[in-house]
Amino acid sequence: MNMDAATCSNDVANYLDHLLLSRSPGDRLPSERDLARTLGVARNTVRIAIQQLIVAGRLVRWYRRGIFVAEPKGIVYAGDRIDRFFRGRAAVRFDCLASIAREEVADAYVAKLINIAPGHPTTELERVLSIGEVPMATESLVAPRPAIRCSAGLQTSSCPCVLCIRRFTLGAASVSSELAGGEHASSLRVSIGHPLLVVEQGCSLVHEGIMAYRKIRYRADRFRMVVGKSRHVDLGGL
Repeated sequence: MNMDAATCSNDVANYLDHLLLSRSPGDRLPSERDLARTLGVARNTVRIAIQQLIVAGRLVRWYRRGIFVAEPKGIVYAGDRIDRFFRGRAAVRFDCLASIAREEVADAYVAKLINIAPGHPTTELERVLSIGEVPMATESLVAPRPAIRCSAGLQTSSCPCVLCIRRFTLGAASVSSELAGGEHASSLRVSIGHPLLVVEQGCSLVHEGIMAYRKIRYRADRFRMVVGKSRHVDLGGL
């Protein structure tokens, strides 16, 4: 490829994507400034190209450390109605790195999903999910009060509520993407603006006849989304 002709971000992204074939996961790339100088393009062009590869899961940016070749990705099957990463026989299980329960009120969107009136009191359980000590996702579980009360702390096994012991059946999912804001960036130890994959589902609580709502934000550098379902789990190099 003639680098003098690499005047747009797509050209640079294609060049870098080809370059990654000779690199290993965890390898550090040159800085944006050095790449721009080497390729003879504007630094902003390089920045846009790198962001394209971050969203595609080929690169990951670590705050104050640089840009690195991403690890192989795990797969999230958006069509699954199985609590896959928490099952006893899962190839890799999520651990709960941190947990907090809050008393909130339902906005119109959540109220419609769990069949309550807007403004109805709710219990919201927020978790940071990890594999080992590495944060992988955040999970929000919302259910109406006073039917559900949660006393979750760091060790959620001490709370017997159906949210903590995960006694619910998952419904149909909707998927989207977003960029991490300050709270989720801090929880997941990524930079602000880091791409996230979002799965939202309604849940029915077993034996309770109560609806709940679940929203999981997965790190896009560690997972990719498949719109469908599978019997098998492919977690790549996680």
